[in-house]
Amino acid sequence: MRAGGRSAGTPTMKVSIPMSGGRGPRTDARTGEGIGKSRLSRLLSRSPKRSSLVAGEIRSWIITRGLGPGDTLPNEKAMIESFGVSRATIREALKELEVQGLVRMKTGPNGGPVVAGSGSQEALQAIQNFCYFEKVTIDDIYELRTFFEVRLVRSVVGHVDEATFLRLEELAALSAAPAEDQETRRRQREAEFEFHTTIAGRSPNPLLKMMIDVLAGILVNATARDSSRHHMHCEWSHENGRYHAEIVAALRRGDGEAAAALMEEHMGQAHRQLQLVYGDVSLEDIALGRQDAD
Repeated sequence: MRAGGRSAGTPTMKVSIPMSGGRGPRTDARTGEGIGKSRLSRLLSRSPKRSSLVAGEIRSWIITRGLGPGDTLPNEKAMIESFGVSRATIREALKELEVQGLVRMKTGPNGGPVVAGSGSQEALQAIQNFCYFEKVTIDDIYELRTFFEVRLVRSVVGHVDEATFLRLEELAALSAAPAEDQETRRRQREAEFEFHTTIAGRSPNPLLKMMIDVLAGILVNATARDSSRHHMHCEWSHENGRYHAEIVAALRRGDGEAAAALMEEHMGQAHRQLQLVYGDVSLEDIALGRQDAD
């Protein structure tokens, strides 16, 4: 059962945590017996960071057993007994997994650690934080974005259905239309990025799709909501719409090479436009409105 998750209170639920490479014995989720205690003991002798090792064991268990969002993990008491570590270590390990977006803590009578899953939103937040701390610039983003976008558009040839084509054409037309106010322009900018994430949604490669989603999300957060610059974006909106329409036409023809060439041109054009607006300041400065400070 995935809709509501498998409850820790369900007596028929059986799970196991691998010991030293095998799948391990089947174990009741309420007791957590069978968690890789001997394997953990060997690892602990080489590393002082016990909580990270426990977190790694829990992560491996989730993946190996095919647990999904909503599935309940063994409770705190069971983990303490199975791993042979303190309550503080278990809580630190669970907090580490919670920060990573893999586990969430459920409250209430049947509360405890629950699988939260991990997707593009968690990756977006983590990579966006990295970009801010490392002073990543527009140049850095577009070096990576161009690489992925060109490969993406080749990968979706033959995978785009009619409903997606119609949505792409709608988004391209929205980009090309004149914007009467800042709110309309903001929506246009978000639609321009949605064009790319919509194409990504048809990719057979889930990792490529996630990377496009993450890079677009970073740019939306840093630039599309910068209302003070929307009047400058208006100057090239029509050009964005033209590129988008031509990319859709190439995909309809099944011409992946033409679509890729157009996408590479489009990425170069978009890169130059943002350079003109923001220069070489970091994404953090753009997001915080500090691009005029120097």
